[in-house]
Amino acid sequence: MKSNQQHFLLGLFFVVVLGLLGYFTLFMSEVPWLSDRQVISIFFPEAHGLRKGDAVLVAGVRWGRVEELTFDPTAPEDRRIVVVISLDEPVQLREGHEIVIADATMLGGRNLEIDPGPPDGAPTDMQGELFGTVGFNAFDAIGELVRENSGSVEETLTSIRNLVTGVEEGRGVLGPLFTDDALGQTLRDGVASAQSSFDNIDAITKDLREGKGTLGRLLAEDSVYVELEKISTDLSALLADGRQVMSDVRNGNGTVHRVIYDEELSNDVAEAVENLRSITDSINKGEGTIGKLVNDPTLYDDLSETVARVARGEGTLGKLFTEEQVYDDLSRISADVADIVRTIREGRGTVGRLVMEEKVYDELLKAVGLLTRSLEEYREAAPIGTFTSVIFGAF
Repeated sequence: MKSNQQHFLLGLFFVVVLGLLGYFTLFMSEVPWLSDRQVISIFFPEAHGLRKGDAVLVAGVRWGRVEELTFDPTAPEDRRIVVVISLDEPVQLREGHEIVIADATMLGGRNLEIDPGPPDGAPTDMQGELFGTVGFNAFDAIGELVRENSGSVEETLTSIRNLVTGVEEGRGVLGPLFTDDALGQTLRDGVASAQSSFDNIDAITKDLREGKGTLGRLLAEDSVYVELEKISTDLSALLADGRQVMSDVRNGNGTVHRVIYDEELSNDVAEAVENLRSITDSINKGEGTIGKLVNDPTLYDDLSETVARVARGEGTLGKLFTEEQVYDDLSRISADVADIVRTIREGRGTVGRLVMEEKVYDELLKAVGLLTRSLEEYREAAPIGTFTSVIFGAF
């Protein structure tokens, strides 16, 4: 019996030890009598759902827990709630620090968050009074917004109700859309047409992928791309030449620069334009041959009469245009002239040899030279012959 009691006591001891170990593991980060924890009291205007045991975060890191909350109804508003926290390790707050009760998640729960402040700030007296604030809560803000704008919300709901009623009764733009069968059919036809358009676009895209058509070849065939690249290169070269021409013009090279910038040439052009204007004015006034030709109806009548005579076959030109015999004679003459020219070109006949053979040409030059000398000798001998004939004529 004594052995059973010992086993029972030993088992009970292990259960208690395991219970304590589990409690401190799940609910307490450290054993309180084995740790040197920093305890701080902070004043708040309200607890905002903060509870004992909630986590304390320092710069976002879990650093301790809430040990106690006290409500003092007689204290000023900013001191009504006193929160006592314990930190796992000491923290030095500095000027510019923030202590806020914030939401742990959107579904609930609270944390006490501490921002120690900038590292270059002046240290804060940890034994003095510390004050905290309540953080922003999205649901509370929405509720407050609804409360403050309850009239507007009610008007909005009324407007929505009226809109739904109007749609059910077929009024407005959306009403027929839900109640008119013909409009519904039109919309269905439009959807079907849109679907057909999408099918066509799909077919076109398929043809492009398969290299069909001009665009398909452009996308699928390298040769078309090479041709386009060549055209692009040629255009680039053309633009480069154009830029070079413009550079030459700006630098004073070429005729175009003279046309644009040469003042003397500009004056010459202006003078030429003025002369042309003067000539045009003279023509308009009927001065000179061209002016009379343009403005004198007599010349026009004479020209018309001449054309009419030619058309009737009168005169040489008329016979040339109207009589086939004259045309045939001119054709034969042209053929004979062509034969003569061909014969001369081939070096046949006297004229042909004279034109085409250098030897005949040289001999002709010699003959002309001999004839010239003979004529000169004859002119020189003519006075002597005359004198001789006078003397001997007396006998």
